[in-house]
Amino acid sequence: MAKQILKRPAVWQDLLEHVDFISRHSPDAAERFLDAVEATFSFLADHPLLGGLCSFNHPEAHGLRRWQIHRFKNYAAYYRPLPNGIEVVRLLHSARDATTEIGNPII
Repeated sequence: MAKQILKRPAVWQDLLEHVDFISRHSPDAAERFLDAVEATFSFLADHPLLGGLCSFNHPEAHGLRRWQIHRFKNYAAYYRPLPNGIEVVRLLHSARDATTEIGNPII
């Protein structure tokens, strides 16, 4: 049975912004990024406890974990394990302040 991968609306916005930025420099790299994101999400759905546990003060961020996107080490998925997969909350570049972004009510 396929593992569940839920993506919060903020993840879709993050993904669009990252792909737009990367594609300005290299459309091929943007396509590789999309593939890497989906592969990483699938991997995490199969192994949800691998990511490092995060420590954010925002109550909605309780239980979030962080994992780098394969082959794109400057990007990380912030996600929560589910009984049958993961819920991805944000997809952030390392230059962004995760504490500020995760505390944002759009999660």
